[in-house]
Amino acid sequence: MFGNKENLHHAYLIEGDRESIFSLVSDYLEKELKFSLKNNPDFWNGDFETFGIDDGRKINELQNKKAF
Repeated sequence: MFGNKENLHHAYLIEGDRESIFSLVSDYLEKELKFSLKNNPDFWNGDFETFGIDDGRKINELQNKKAF
């Protein structure tokens, strides 16, 4: 799905049916990369009809409040 798992990018934009795409991506993360999505502070999922500047600011604010 994402090519070589040893050489992944830090972000991806994926378009399509939200439920089927999320299922594919979450399976890949959990099975191929052994990356848990449940109770993981390093994972965040958002759903936007359109993504604007205010949405980016909200994500930035969430990131700044995240514990190390």
